[in-house]
Amino acid sequence: MKDPLRMKDVISVGLFLPPGFGLPAFASLNDLFYLLTRERKDAPSIAWKIISLDGATACSSSGRLVKADVSITAEAIYDLVIVISAVSNNIDKASAAWLRKQARFGATLGAVTSGLWLLAYAGVIGQRRCTLHWADLEAFRQHYPDINTTADIFVIDNGLITCAGLGAVHDMMFAYLADRFDKSALDAVMERLILDRLRPPNELQRLAPAFKFRGANRLLIAAVNRVESAITERNLVETVSREFGVSRRWLQALFKRGTGMTMKEFQISCRIERACQLLSATSLPISEIAFMTGFSDGAHFSNSFSHMLGVTPANYRKGVRQSLTYRANAFGQSIPL
Repeated sequence: MKDPLRMKDVISVGLFLPPGFGLPAFASLNDLFYLLTRERKDAPSIAWKIISLDGATACSSSGRLVKADVSITAEAIYDLVIVISAVSNNIDKASAAWLRKQARFGATLGAVTSGLWLLAYAGVIGQRRCTLHWADLEAFRQHYPDINTTADIFVIDNGLITCAGLGAVHDMMFAYLADRFDKSALDAVMERLILDRLRPPNELQRLAPAFKFRGANRLLIAAVNRVESAITERNLVETVSREFGVSRRWLQALFKRGTGMTMKEFQISCRIERACQLLSATSLPISEIAFMTGFSDGAHFSNSFSHMLGVTPANYRKGVRQSLTYRANAFGQSIPL
């Protein structure tokens, strides 16, 4: 069956800019649609509108203003609506209602990075797979455990397109448009943008150890992979040395030489990083976060956290909330935590 958008002369797209949206992601999409319209040949044209809450201007996370074409109160229904966001937990009831209306009338919905929070709040994801930035992923799963999230750089699933961040915008959009535009037009735009390759959806969001420690011993890279995937595991040095068939002493020396940390210190740094994500974007009790990130008790967690970051977990969360409250007031939105 042919894609109905393939047979349309014009594909209507709404770029929704909630308060605090990500300016680079917006600019990437805006330029992409402009270039596609120029190079379209026999493909459909793209008519895109910039949408804000009030139809006037939208304030980006960097404080720059973008003039909108229409507000969410306009009657238009789009073929594709993409929520662009940079501030976690952008929640606005009017926007959520507007997104539900677009979904009811058959629009494909999309989100760049934390725009997924608004789609989730609107209740328009259902059982479809989706993704968002790795720094938000664990907290999002705590808020919405029934939503099928992945760590892929982008996901396209039955009328829902999502990507993890700015770097994956082009990967997602070229994959989505591949069945709707001639290859020659897409290739011409790729050349304009100096894109030498498009990544598949299942590539890693974060730098792989092989890249971060390029040139390092392959056993070290394998050990780093092992630690990052098992941050809550106990007695990891003994386990990994046994699995790799080397002595504990030799493994520790390799790890220290390659990373500047012992394996235990590296594991703790991974735990603290995960804890920061949970403290920033959830209201989970600190004791529960300590347990979830592999610490034996709250005191051990607090001491390790303070030693590494110079602030207690409670004060870290307080600082994050103060920052988000400031930004919420500046952008005129509500951010529940």
